[in-house]
Amino acid sequence: MQRITLVAVLALFPALARPDSAAPRGYQISVDGSSVIICADPYGSPTGLPGRPCPDQGLLRRTVTTGDTLLVGTCNERQCFLDECVPPGTYQYGLAVPLDCSAASSATYYYDVQVVTAPLQACTRTQPAPAQHFSVVPWGSCQYVCQYRGKTGCPSESGGCSTVGGVLTLDSAAFLAGMLLWARRARRTKVQS
Repeated sequence: MQRITLVAVLALFPALARPDSAAPRGYQISVDGSSVIICADPYGSPTGLPGRPCPDQGLLRRTVTTGDTLLVGTCNERQCFLDECVPPGTYQYGLAVPLDCSAASSATYYYDVQVVTAPLQACTRTQPAPAQHFSVVPWGSCQYVCQYRGKTGCPSESGGCSTVGGVLTLDSAAFLAGMLLWARRARRTKVQS
């Protein structure tokens, strides 16, 4: 009975974290006044450095309200990207060449969103300013390259490793098998009575 209950719970709640899911692949972002520090794939390297250290092929900063995109190529001492003197606003930060999908991770992100609120009056650059980027950002409207074992609702044009429905189908099959076993056991118990 306990096994059937467990199967039913897993089938009804497929979005629960699995015990074998790894940390997501994406970005660790921090803001210091009007400067933004972005570490790409911060847990991707056993050395403690980012898995995709700066300068890589660059980092894109896309303004959410206007769609304007800049290419950030400056780095700090930790090999993370440093974007100085960022005006107040909401931004998407993502690598110019996206992270590869990792089905073992809980998610792989194209970008992460950061809000900057500090005014620019006291900002002085120590690095070159980001350059205008005229190409389309690689992520379109989808934040995920893929999610854990393909559980993403992002459209296939995102180029990710999405296998939408694969896990849901497996969970549904397990639930159905559990219900059939339960019904069979209930009939046996009724016949023996």
